[in-house]
Amino acid sequence: MVNYNTMPDWGEKAKALTPEGRGINHVVDIAGQTTMAQSLKAVREYGLVTLAGLAGEFTANNTVDIMGAMFHLCAIRGILLGTHRMLRDMVRFVEERNVQIAVDDVEFKLEDAKSAYERLKLKRHLSKVIITMD
Repeated sequence: MVNYNTMPDWGEKAKALTPEGRGINHVVDIAGQTTMAQSLKAVREYGLVTLAGLAGEFTANNTVDIMGAMFHLCAIRGILLGTHRMLRDMVRFVEERNVQIAVDDVEFKLEDAKSAYERLKLKRHLSKVIITMD
């Protein structure tokens, strides 16, 4: 198992776990700047890294050199997580089929939103953090 919280150089470890250490075919990176360097270490030659979010922090120490990315011989693709219409369609689908969405086990009231964001920053959440507006 590879845990990015306890293993800062998880990209090399993940790559080593693949057959003959070739690397991962498709890495889905949800943190962006924070994890992109490790995603590039984990991906196989001519593999794909999909940037699907920017959950990580932006700092001067975690910028990704685009030329460095080019030398990993992989494709990097960014995707949007959907339009407003797509969100409405998804909500309707979830409601109609009674899909149970994974959410964090802690709910926050609007006045405690700062604590919710702190939980998110500290990575103590599972999936989505819920802030209720009663």
